[in-house]
Formats: sequence, structure tokens, C-alpha cells
Amino acid sequence: MNRTYVVILLSTVIIIGCTIRRQNESSRDGVTVTTEQITNSPTDRYKKVTYSKDSRPYKELGYFDNGNRFYEAYYARLDTLRVATLINYFQNGELASVSIIDGSKLITRYAYYPDGKIQLRHNGYTGVEENWNHDGKLQSVVEYSGVIPKRVTKWHTNGRMSELSEWSNDYLNGKWFQWDSLGNQTRKELYDMGKLKR
Repeated sequence: MNRTYVVILLSTVIIIGCTIRRQNESSRDGVTVTTEQITNSPTDRYKKVTYSKDSRPYKELGYFDNGNRFYEAYYARLDTLRVATLINYFQNGELASVSIIDGSKLITRYAYYPDGKIQLRHNGYTGVEENWNHDGKLQSVVEYSGVIPKRVTKWHTNGRMSELSEWSNDYLNGKWFQWDSLGNQTRKELYDMGKLKR
């Protein structure tokens, strides 16, 4: 089978504000690969590789200066450029987070500490986000209505509840209770749309 390859090499430097980009582009079998070296500052540099078909990106990869993967983005719909999956890595190559996004809606997200322990789990379907401290103890649970928090529960490192608050449209609306690490209640207030009732 004979294949025809069309290779286009561009070497340009584009200056946008403080950002310096060096760009190379090549095409093969209808897929265009664009490689950019992006420098925002001496310490903020990375390489970005974008794969496109019919001028529409479907995959993007980022790399740290040390060659380790920085991020991966996969676009689910070529015509709308909605990100289906976004994966981020720490500079040492360990997984930092995985997010699934549909347009502007976060469907699910997992975030990890550099040693691989889970730090955060967000479920866009149920509207619940859980956060753990590095020791694996539950630190907080935030329940959302859309993108707005409606109930926040927090715990001390000893496992005792430290706070419970209820929200509506970014206003305290309902309970705001707090406890010290021994379980003694230090706050017991009720709110109506940001105004203290008692």
C-alpha cells in the first residue's frame, strides 16, 4: 500500500504579551499535528502538541520541560470542541486529576495528592463533592445545586464534625453550626438569605 505524506514545517515565533511560542506543524493522512513551545516566564514553560482533523482539534497533549506529561485533553465532538476528558499530571509524572466535562458542565472530577492518595471526588450528576486530607480522612462534603453550594459539612482531623452550613444563591440560608474538636458546639445560628434570624 502506497501512502502519500504531506509535510508542512513552519517555524515561527509568536509573541503575545509575555508569552513566546515556537510553532511547528506537520500533516499526514488528513491529521495535522501542531507543536508549540510555550514560555510564559522562565519557570512557566511547556510544550503543547495538538492533533486536528479538518481544522478541528480532537486531542491535545502538554509536556513539562523534563519531558513528563503535563496534561491530556480529548475533545468528544469535533464540531463543538467540547472537552470530553482532561487529565493533569504532576511534574514528577504522577496523576494529579481526571475531569470529564461536557461544555461548561463538570460531570466528574478526581484529584490526587502527589503520592497518589485521593484528595477530591466531584460527581456532577449527584452534585456532591468530597475532600479528604492527606491521611485519608474525610475533610468536607459540599452538596451543590447546579454550580452553587447548598450544604457544606466539614470535619476536624479527629473525625468529629466541625461545621454544617446551608446555602442558597451564595447566601447563608438555614443552619450555620460549628463545633470544636472535642464536640462542643461553638456556633448555632439560623439565616434567611444571608440575614441572621437567631
